[in-house]
Amino acid sequence: MLNHEDIIAKILSLHPDLTRETIMDMINKKREDAGKLLTMDGAAYIVANELDLDLSDEITLKDKIDIKDLIVESNDVSITGVVRTVYPITTFTRNDGKAGQVARFVVSDETGTIAIVLWDEKAEIIKQGKISPNLNIRIEHGYVKTSLNGRPEINIGQKGAVIILSPNSRTGRSDTFKRGFKKIRKITEDDYYINLVGVVLSTSPVTVFMRKDNSKGQVMRVRIADETGRIRIVLWDEKVNQVKNVKKNQYLRITDGQVRKGLGNVLEIHVGRFSQVIILPKVTRKINLPSFVPIKIDRLTSDMSDVDILGRVVSVGNSREFSRRSGGIGQIGDLFLMDETGTIRLSLWDGQVDILDKISVGDTILVGGAYTREYFNFIGLNLGKMGTLTINPDMKEAKTLPKISKEATPIGQLKIGLNSIVEGMLSEIPSVRIITTKDGREMTVASFRLKDETGEIQGSLWRELANTIDGLPVGTILQIKNAFIRIGYNGNLELSSRSITELEVKQKGNEEQLKTLFERGPELSNFQKISDIKEGDIVTVEGKIIEVEPNSKVYPACPKCRRRINEEEDVWVCERCGEIAQPIYRMVINIMLEDDSGQIKAIFWSPLAEKLVNIDLESAWKMVIESGDENNPIEVMRKDLTGKELKLTGRVTTDLYQGGLRLTVDTFE
Repeated sequence: MLNHEDIIAKILSLHPDLTRETIMDMINKKREDAGKLLTMDGAAYIVANELDLDLSDEITLKDKIDIKDLIVESNDVSITGVVRTVYPITTFTRNDGKAGQVARFVVSDETGTIAIVLWDEKAEIIKQGKISPNLNIRIEHGYVKTSLNGRPEINIGQKGAVIILSPNSRTGRSDTFKRGFKKIRKITEDDYYINLVGVVLSTSPVTVFMRKDNSKGQVMRVRIADETGRIRIVLWDEKVNQVKNVKKNQYLRITDGQVRKGLGNVLEIHVGRFSQVIILPKVTRKINLPSFVPIKIDRLTSDMSDVDILGRVVSVGNSREFSRRSGGIGQIGDLFLMDETGTIRLSLWDGQVDILDKISVGDTILVGGAYTREYFNFIGLNLGKMGTLTINPDMKEAKTLPKISKEATPIGQLKIGLNSIVEGMLSEIPSVRIITTKDGREMTVASFRLKDETGEIQGSLWRELANTIDGLPVGTILQIKNAFIRIGYNGNLELSSRSITELEVKQKGNEEQLKTLFERGPELSNFQKISDIKEGDIVTVEGKIIEVEPNSKVYPACPKCRRRINEEEDVWVCERCGEIAQPIYRMVINIMLEDDSGQIKAIFWSPLAEKLVNIDLESAWKMVIESGDENNPIEVMRKDLTGKELKLTGRVTTDLYQGGLRLTVDTFE
């Protein structure tokens, strides 16, 4: 970097008509005009620029720092760029009682944008109006710190200087850099301050809150879109007043909005005192928003934001109140939606719950701006303040949604999510128990197994429904409406009740009827090659056992919930049900079955597993006790099993633990 003496020498070589004294007078005049806030070197640069002496080539490579390359805690930093925005001076009182002042302005180059912070007397240059947008400027001897929002900023202290370059001066950067507006899709986490224009999709109510210093603040959120995407705008304090009456389809222009990560780590634009926002009364170019494409339910994953979905209402719940951790009362209400790919629970929060009274089962619903969360291994959809909900929208896609079935879904065809009607026969006596929740409440739950011609499923009914099923004999036919299906402990599907679930005892059965059902086995199965089967199929396949997997075993299980249990200090304890008197024993055998088209994993549970190895559970458990190895009964039979030809019938699911498909066996020969 040239010092002022070097600059004077260059000026004299270009202007021999000037004397050194004349040039020094010009430099001192510039310093006086700036309140002596400029260094001699900085003032000399300004004089040289005004005399058409371009010194940009004299900037050494060390001085040519790109904004994107700035690192927090760097000292003696010098950059060149263009002023984008200038903010008013803020005064404050230090801990020692002395007054201070600070000012900010924003500088950009073609690699990025950064805030410049001027302290105390250095801030006077802002008060004097010396800095304005679009000026070519040079910052010297600053130091980089982290701002309150976690971004780097350059601070100018006693040693630092701000040099205003002439309009014709090159800044040492590309002459093509312009202050521009960004498309939403191109916004990245590396952006700092950005400009954008978008169409308003929806707005949230204004929220008033108290800060730690007991001052009131307010915040409002607006969803906007352009041709490339959508993004959430978060407006603070006085910026809220400027747009709180904005309407859908109006245009907003944001200048120097700050890019931050919001809910679900999704980028959003914050508009505070260092940003500008206006409602455009007229637009010179209309934004053509992309066509609406709702996402299918089976494509939803955890922590998605700004989700649009179209579905048919399967059930409608009631709204209820809850206490927030931060204080105050909130509201939540649920409904279930379905499309051709599945079902999902939609939770409406606070002001959104009012629409529940207007929704009926069978309506089509267009949900906009929702977000997903994972709850106990299933995905739930949520609609907050920013979301929109339209009942029976006039859309061709709505007419193609499946109708709600009035017939029971065969157990072998059940899918994860809400199922309208499930009907089957009790294959074991229901086990009813009292459990204590984490918050100290006692609840009744009944565990049971339900079977029809297509398969069998483990079920749990809660509260009053548990009392209804208590004492029913094996063979009783049950119809369960609005049953919720989820993945259970063993990776199999399980049925569970919700507040909207209804139970009807269709017929008090008998064990002879159930025995006939077990002997008949699945009637809806069809013979297939292994390579042709897919998830959800009820199939019959023939093949050869090529492997007995090492996780085949005999183990102690809870007689209530059938989960594996452990012995602790001579007492059997189930993590789910608590202490139990005596366990039951279960056998599970995992094999790999092969035909001429491919391979598939097949799983046998008691009593089919016992039949496969021709060992009863009592004898198998004795073998475990004698050997000290839960795998021993199956290991003894491994050679006899390997190579055996089998004909299996069962339901095909995805193995959640190892991946791929697996066949849960219902019958075999």
